[in-house]
Amino acid sequence: MSTERTTYFLMANLGSEIARFFALKKRNNRDDMLRSAERAFEIMRQLTQHQNIGNGKQEVARLKMIIEDTLSDSPQFVITPEELNSYFLPFAERALTT
Repeated sequence: MSTERTTYFLMANLGSEIARFFALKKRNNRDDMLRSAERAFEIMRQLTQHQNIGNGKQEVARLKMIIEDTLSDSPQFVITPEELNSYFLPFAERALTT
């Protein structure tokens, strides 16, 4: 059985991957963090190929910018787990109900 990769499904998975990314950052696990970033970028690529994403392309671009910033030598953004959860929770809920 194959699960359809809807926009909500991909956003929910992106949320999980970004949460993993920041957890790895907190543990100073740079190698796994880079692998997690690559998985997140792949999900973002899939999202931007969806026809029904609309203005979501801008959101995906911002999320990519946040990951790239976090990987940089002098990050500018401060993202908390609570902010991540509150942003991605509606996508996860919607993916489960559709």
